[in-house]
Amino acid sequence: ADLIEDPEIINRAYNDSRGVTAAFNLNVLERLNRELNADFPVSDYEHRAFYSSENHRVEMHLIARRAHKVMIPEIGEISLEKGESIRTELSYKYDRPMLEDILAASGLMIEKWMPADDGSFTLALARVEG
Repeated sequence: ADLIEDPEIINRAYNDSRGVTAAFNLNVLERLNRELNADFPVSDYEHRAFYSSENHRVEMHLIARRAHKVMIPEIGEISLEKGESIRTELSYKYDRPMLEDILAASGLMIEKWMPADDGSFTLALARVEG
């Protein structure tokens, strides 16, 4: 599980200077074009990612640079306005109490907690409670 970190560190990771995350995000449109025969103009979108401390998650969006229409043959034509967002990902960040609550709701408990040395993520071994 990704752990809650300093929001600045998280924002830098999702808005890296080499544009790796942006390329990954824009690939969503490439895949829609290829897999669904859609016609998204990929160069007309920009990557935007931000961390929401309130929701403990990173939101990734693709923002339309101009108003346009997109055809997806299986569902029809979609109109997008300039500045309109397509949300492509929610990446939640957790701390141990949050994971304990999530697991407990499923009748599980943490048996072993194995955080990375840098504190950015952990592996949690869970077992049936009781």
